Formats: sequence, structure tokens, C-alpha cells
Amino acid sequence: MDHAGIATQSKVESELYKQSKLTRHDLGKEKFLAEVW
Repeated sequence: MDHAGIATQSKVESELYKQSKLTRHDLGKEKFLAEVW
């Protein structure tokens, strides 16, 4: 993973937690990837 990918993941995780109080671990890999894409 590159720096842009890490930054994107961090931003998506932050917004996800703000909106629904869920972490990427709560969602699971497939659902989290769907959120990113």
C-alpha cells in the first residue's frame, strides 16, 4: 500500500466513524472496501 492509499483509508475510516460509529473492523473487509470504492 502506498501513502495515498493509507491516507484514503484513514479518511474513510474517520468519516465512517463520524456517521455511523462503526470501525473498519466492525464492517469487515468486503463491506469496508465497498465503502472506499
